[in-house]
Amino acid sequence: MFTGRLQPLDWFQQLALTDVPKVDEILQQLNLQQDDDTADLDTETLMLQQFLAEFRVLLRPMNGHSRHLLLLWIRRVELRNLKTILHGALLHRPVEELRNSMLRIGDLETLPFQELLQADDILEMLRILDKTGYASMARQARHLFEEHNDPFFVNASIDQRYFNDLVLAMGLMGDVDRTWLIKLFGAVIDRHNLIWLIRYRFTYNLKSAETWYLLSPGGTNLPSSILYQLVNLDSPERVLELLPPALKNIIGDVRNLFDIELLLEKNIEQQTLDILKHRESPVTRALAWLTLREKQLLRVRGILKGKQLSLKNDLVTYAMGLEQ
Repeated sequence: MFTGRLQPLDWFQQLALTDVPKVDEILQQLNLQQDDDTADLDTETLMLQQFLAEFRVLLRPMNGHSRHLLLLWIRRVELRNLKTILHGALLHRPVEELRNSMLRIGDLETLPFQELLQADDILEMLRILDKTGYASMARQARHLFEEHNDPFFVNASIDQRYFNDLVLAMGLMGDVDRTWLIKLFGAVIDRHNLIWLIRYRFTYNLKSAETWYLLSPGGTNLPSSILYQLVNLDSPERVLELLPPALKNIIGDVRNLFDIELLLEKNIEQQTLDILKHRESPVTRALAWLTLREKQLLRVRGILKGKQLSLKNDLVTYAMGLEQ
């Protein structure tokens, strides 16, 4: 396990307070050293390529359901490309521009992106997806898009199906693995459901039934029975008031949705670090490391982007969830 490649929180806090970060030193400390093959890559692409290389190393010894679960998890990267194409089609962006903005994932790519890039509209893209491993997601997204004529529902369907597939894959694992995987992903699904329940109901003004339909089962503290009660409430304040004690303890009196998300993220990060210390489930430990590694690389990217935009240090610290 590459545990030495993870940095402590204070390392990021110090980086956020550095006025002119030395990128070469940062990359070296993250074990992102450039060689002849990567010398021409920009920092973001280098981070992604290194992360995917690490994923392949951790995937190699896995087989059966464990291998299937890791491959489902990494779909998150491919789904970013799918969303890029969908959004680009709405904005009528040139195909070449879209292609250049996509993440390069090599042999982990399963979608016919060349065909998707040539599609005339979102419905044609969804018909193309019908012939792929994303067929169930495409059918649901097409149904919602045709009903509402709003691409927002396509995005929501992608996210929901991703989590649903993860939960189904966890159910195929043995008892020990499944117990640890629920600890790892249960809080992630809780965070997703709570944040999007509030957005769907009170920002996008969806009906209770529509909101319920777009949430994902499998959370630790927000099982389906509680989610059903929450979607029928009439304000975000009531939702937060009636949360289970475990979530109330994390959120406290905070009512700003972005701040709530930061608190939930901090809790997930700490739980994931704790899980990484245990060795009972190799697949869970691999996914915990990948989750933390991805989080840390995205955090560095965010900090560097903030410095490029000349944002104040305290704003960068806040936005990256680094406040003490």
